[in-house]
Amino acid sequence: MIIYFIRFASLVIAVEGWMIHAAYCLGKPYRTLMLAYSQGTDWQPFAQTSQQRIEWPAPPLKLAQRSAMVVEQPHKFFLIALLRLCGDSSDPRASDLLYQTAGSPDRDLRAAAVAGLSDRRDDKARKAMVVALQDPCYRVRAVAAEALLLQNSDIARETLLAHSLIGQPKREWAAIMRLGADAMPALEIAACDQDEVIRREATWAIDSVRIGSEFPRARVRHRVVRMLSQFIGAAVARRPKA
Repeated sequence: MIIYFIRFASLVIAVEGWMIHAAYCLGKPYRTLMLAYSQGTDWQPFAQTSQQRIEWPAPPLKLAQRSAMVVEQPHKFFLIALLRLCGDSSDPRASDLLYQTAGSPDRDLRAAAVAGLSDRRDDKARKAMVVALQDPCYRVRAVAAEALLLQNSDIARETLLAHSLIGQPKREWAAIMRLGADAMPALEIAACDQDEVIRREATWAIDSVRIGSEFPRARVRHRVVRMLSQFIGAAVARRPKA
């Protein structure tokens, strides 16, 4: 019945979902509101008709009523741009917005807030960067690590580098593993990341680092066993025959 309704509707308006997909496939005019983690503002479906297009209708954003800072598109893109400007502002209200958004359930907003706080050099911002290193999203951790690399931090530089490298679009796991045991704290957090690919690859990297750290000791043990075998063999060969 829903498909039947879409076929005869003059205009379909819905939140992004299967009904919009059905309207698109049937060639019907539609308007939709894009959700968080969806496409960017310049995205349009392929081969749509002249009557089909992505619109951005949404009620006005009231930040005071959104303590959790969860917003839909396109307000999400607007808020990210605003957070970038807040990083350069000395207004206390800008700092309050950054700290508030740093606790948002939306990973993109958290990353933008941490990036804004990274421009500050006070103790509160530095503590926020350290807390962000435990974030469940690798991109947020990378932003915080890159900020701490430019400051005096008690955290090992190799650990921060590992966080930064994991957050790059093209991850070089070989470079991360070359950091050795100091990369393990970052890898262990990445093994619990929200992203399934990051979890899988980080687990593999952890095993590789552990094998690499145990290899020299295994090689020494092998050489000792070989030398003992040679000594015992020579001793047996020198024994007088009965």
